[in-house]
Amino acid sequence: MMDSEGYEKFKSRRWEVLKDPPPGPDARCTAGEFVRFRGAEGAVDIRCDGSKRYADGMYKKDSHRIEVGDDQIVMIDDDQRIRFEAKVAGSFAGSWTAEDRGPWPIDG
Repeated sequence: MMDSEGYEKFKSRRWEVLKDPPPGPDARCTAGEFVRFRGAEGAVDIRCDGSKRYADGMYKKDSHRIEVGDDQIVMIDDDQRIRFEAKVAGSFAGSWTAEDRGPWPIDG
């Protein structure tokens, strides 16, 4: 089964975290690290610089986001950036933004 076009945008691009997130339990990716998404839409593997930092997520086609437990990763700025949003009431602790740095090199 082929992935949807929306999910392919997450998977095919290199996403570089722009700055360190505010401190918090969900602050798992830091500035300069590359975020990568792999796997099927129903079991999205999320890695920062090759290290698994989050539980598997689920791509939601209707809202074009990846849900990770109570948190989510959304595309912003005309799909040029992604943002991890920790769902902590009234707080941005652990949230980060990453920018599209082009396609991943061919896996060998």
